[in-house]
Amino acid sequence: MDDIFNNEKELIKKAQKDPEAFGILYDTHYQKIFRFILYRTANIDIAKDLTSETFFQALKNLWRFRFLKRPFSAWLYKIAITQIAMYFRERKKYLPLLYDEGVDINDIARVNKDFMKDMHMEMDNAREYKHLRSNIYKLKEKEQNIIALRYFEEKSIKEISEILRMKINTVKSHLHRALIHLRVLYENEKFSYAYENTSKKQFKEFRGV
Repeated sequence: MDDIFNNEKELIKKAQKDPEAFGILYDTHYQKIFRFILYRTANIDIAKDLTSETFFQALKNLWRFRFLKRPFSAWLYKIAITQIAMYFRERKKYLPLLYDEGVDINDIARVNKDFMKDMHMEMDNAREYKHLRSNIYKLKEKEQNIIALRYFEEKSIKEISEILRMKINTVKSHLHRALIHLRVLYENEKFSYAYENTSKKQFKEFRGV
């Protein structure tokens, strides 16, 4: 682990003096930053634009990066989170996840083909997946980031604390509350669905259909 950190440290030092060396950092981290932004925005074109802006900001501010035993990727995720928040704030929307023109589940699967089986929550099909995503975006912004990092990006609690600059216990607390909230939303959704179908059935019986 120390060798990896030291190698990255040397590469960053080189990139701070020679922008062309930044290309190696870009190639190393692009896919995971793009994937994270795609999960958070559900739109491929938006994800591409925000990923490009994330790396542009990283290059522009690379001279500010400090080696504090915190991985470079944590700094990139933090920039990405800022770009996502700015994007939706400018459009006066509270981080909506699903758009009519939004990304299809298969598009995300192509970005990370194993994400469905790696999720720590059961998702039987695309419909369940979309329900989960829509419920995630009913959470607070901070909780959305933690859920995305933990279950889509498979980050450890320690890694999330480094990215968000939170104490480990604070991350655990936010994650616990978010999962409870998701369960409540999911149970309410199942109840509403069952009630709606029962009402339709009763109405048909009343009409003699």
